[in-house]
This record gives sequence, structure tokens and C-alpha cells, in this order.
Amino acid sequence: MNVRFVFPKFREDLSTKVNNAKDLCKEEIQEKIDIIIVDDIVSDLKDLGNKDIFKHYSQFEQKYLLIGD
Repeated sequence: MNVRFVFPKFREDLSTKVNNAKDLCKEEIQEKIDIIIVDDIVSDLKDLGNKDIFKHYSQFEQKYLLIGD
């Protein structure tokens, strides 16, 4: 089983907490813990070339991801 944490880039505090907890785990467990930055997913979706998807995720990005900028 893998564990994935998904959160926006501006939540560096969460990244620090996950990495600190990960450091306390055995190596074989550490390999199963990942952080996925939702900004990267949104960027990939916007690059698909579909205008409806681009519009939707541009609005999502403005509303939820550019808070810290």
C-alpha cells in the first residue's frame, strides 16, 4: 500500500510535516509515502489543449492555488 498526500504548493508547512514524519519511518515505508503537488496536476491538465478543461482549471487555479501569491 502507498500513501499519497495531495496539497497545493503554497502549503509548505504540510510538506515539512509529512517529510519530518517520513524521516521517522523505516526506509521501506518511506519509499511508499509520496507528496503530490496539486499545482502540477492542474498545470498538466491545462496543457492538454482542451479549451473547456483549460478554462475550468484556470478558474480552479485562481480560486484555490494562487492564494499564497
